[in-house]
Amino acid sequence: MIYFDNAATTKPFVESLDAFRRAEEEFFPNPSSTHAIGKLSRRFVESQRQRIAEILNIDSSYYDIVFTANATQGNEIMLQSVLKRPSSDVLMSLCEHSSVGENSVILKNHGHNVFQIGCPKGFADGKAMTQKLKDNPKIGLVSVMQINNVTGSINDVYEMAQRAKRMNGGIVFHSDCVQSLNLGIIDFRRAQKSGIDAMTFSSHKSHAPKGLGLLVIRKGLDPSLSSGGGQERGVRAGTESVGLIAAYADALERIFNSHDEYARRISSVSNLFLKLLSELPSFDALRDGSGEYSDGIVALRSHKLPSEVFQRILSDEGVMVSVTSACSSNASKKNGNKLALMGYDSKTAGNTVRFSFGFENTEGEVESAICILKKISSEY
Repeated sequence: MIYFDNAATTKPFVESLDAFRRAEEEFFPNPSSTHAIGKLSRRFVESQRQRIAEILNIDSSYYDIVFTANATQGNEIMLQSVLKRPSSDVLMSLCEHSSVGENSVILKNHGHNVFQIGCPKGFADGKAMTQKLKDNPKIGLVSVMQINNVTGSINDVYEMAQRAKRMNGGIVFHSDCVQSLNLGIIDFRRAQKSGIDAMTFSSHKSHAPKGLGLLVIRKGLDPSLSSGGGQERGVRAGTESVGLIAAYADALERIFNSHDEYARRISSVSNLFLKLLSELPSFDALRDGSGEYSDGIVALRSHKLPSEVFQRILSDEGVMVSVTSACSSNASKKNGNKLALMGYDSKTAGNTVRFSFGFENTEGEVESAICILKKISSEY
């Protein structure tokens, strides 16, 4: 089996699973309990929070790290924070993850305007953002993902945040950075200087178990509408999972302790795939040179096969890829085809699958996948 679906989820490190088990055994009490061993759990959670800040080079005097259930919840917290400001509107790109885009319905139902900018070929239109902000001074929150989870196109969210802040210093700028962390494409010090107020991440994209997210948020922002026990700085109520927090910290440390090698291996696999793919006339990558792309994601178009058929054939041959993002596959009828929203023609939108690479993938796996693509090309 060749697993080329790392943008959907990554395989957890064995050591991170061990870290989960150890933490749950040693620090099983509720971190909010006020007895002696509950306080030990609380101290452990806070030590892991600081550990993550140090691993990621986050300035803890500027940003808070809030543990959420996942990136979807972090995105919802930020988008729905607008409900606390009755006269504030929202701007987002057409290509946002469904956990951002679908919040537009909730916001509209509460009387907020939601403006959208195009994302030709997956790149959010910065000029359109500027014009929308100029025409609509009530916009109080902008949300633009850093790496498109379908095509791998990289948005310059640093420049976009700076531009938005120059036009309105009170704007909150949020970025879904779920696909950015492992390859080091998000730079938290640069984000701070650029005026990015909040960023969201997910544990299972970084070789930790599913069930935990990070909301990295500028101190002083109060986005939460949640009720409950007041955990996580009052932003996200609910008992923290000590084990998941420990596992995520462990996984991030393993990635960033050897980050150059981690990124090099993914780049090597991706570059070889693109090189060999160029020799196959029945397929091509959706990369047109209009901007930068992540090494981790390649959208692959078949000239003959619909995406669902293409994916099934690859799966039968032992190559695991996605038709779209895994989350969007459950909501595609509501969201529409993301590639069509990016301006691709209907055939391209209907004939494309996503390959996404991880550090465990090898050049040998790429060569095997290319052989399978050659076989598919000759048989269909």
